[in-house]
Amino acid sequence: MTQVFDLAESTARLLEGAELSNDERVGLLDHLGSLERYKRLTEEADASVDGATRRAPRTLESWLADPAALLPPVELIPNLVLEGRATLLFAREKVGKSTLLSQAIAAASRGASFLDGECRPVSCLWYGLDEPPGDLVRRLHAYGADPSRVSICDDRPTAGRLVLEAADAGAEVVVIDALADLLRGQVPSENDSAAVQAALGPYVNGCRRAGLSLVLVHHAGKAQGGGYRGSSVLGASVDVLAHLRAPTLESAGTGRFGQPAPEDEDGADDPRRVLDVRGRGIRSRVRLHFDGAAYHSGDGEPPDLSARVKRALAHGALTFNALCQAVRGRRETVSETVARLVAEGEISRDRSGRADLYRLAERRYWPGAA
Repeated sequence: MTQVFDLAESTARLLEGAELSNDERVGLLDHLGSLERYKRLTEEADASVDGATRRAPRTLESWLADPAALLPPVELIPNLVLEGRATLLFAREKVGKSTLLSQAIAAASRGASFLDGECRPVSCLWYGLDEPPGDLVRRLHAYGADPSRVSICDDRPTAGRLVLEAADAGAEVVVIDALADLLRGQVPSENDSAAVQAALGPYVNGCRRAGLSLVLVHHAGKAQGGGYRGSSVLGASVDVLAHLRAPTLESAGTGRFGQPAPEDEDGADDPRRVLDVRGRGIRSRVRLHFDGAAYHSGDGEPPDLSARVKRALAHGALTFNALCQAVRGRRETVSETVARLVAEGEISRDRSGRADLYRLAERRYWPGAA
């Protein structure tokens, strides 16, 4: 009977110190691409089980004598990423989770501020599995990411390959966008707890052993204010749950936000957001607003016409008539606002046939800039 080689399972077995068959060793070498990488993975496995002293049970007294064990986790990115921990960031589709995370990673790559907090300067490896690489490249560039500290891959990694590629990139933070694309073909259903745990476990455990911070981008359920989609194992496997959603009376705790309009039940067109974060060592609720280019902390006042125009154009180029419909403004007022934004370089105007097309001007947006 021909044995089917499973890279994820073989990598996990190696890291746990199990004896591999010759087929598994050859398969690992084949997939890792070089003998050097295989040796590195083998050395990591040997170190993890060497003498069993480091992994043996220790008394509480012994742990208390270890200063590192008494330190709380370091917050690398405010309200999102803790050092050596796993975060599940989830939201309904097109609510802006990838946009928010791109802004956060860009700020962290420069050690800049993000949502009124300071980021630790870190490098990131981003696996962009659910969008064309160019979209992610432009977004990170627009937010001013340090190009030398962010690496991008659009190929789905195995758990072992992820750890190796993170080491090669010098990354402290790894992003997988999106989790559904990572699990596709590995589990029959996101609700199958056993299958999800078997597939996701090697990634989370591998990152923890390597001291990597892992951010998994996922979808929320369809129920208003609901949690993440799929098995509860997803939440149990990570250290931090971060839910990005449109504000409602319940989540805001006040009637100021109001319920999403009937034609916008998921709140995707509302520029205001609530980021609920809970987990080991972190718990917060942050109110945000999107100005058409970036997220800022705070409730945000109802957006003026300029912000509504930029927010509408953030989804793509529009004709003047389509823009008036999108912002629900009077033609005369919209015309004056558009002319001013063109003169200020905020948006551009191009001729397309008999109509003008308006789009956001291509410029570097530094988070926190006016």
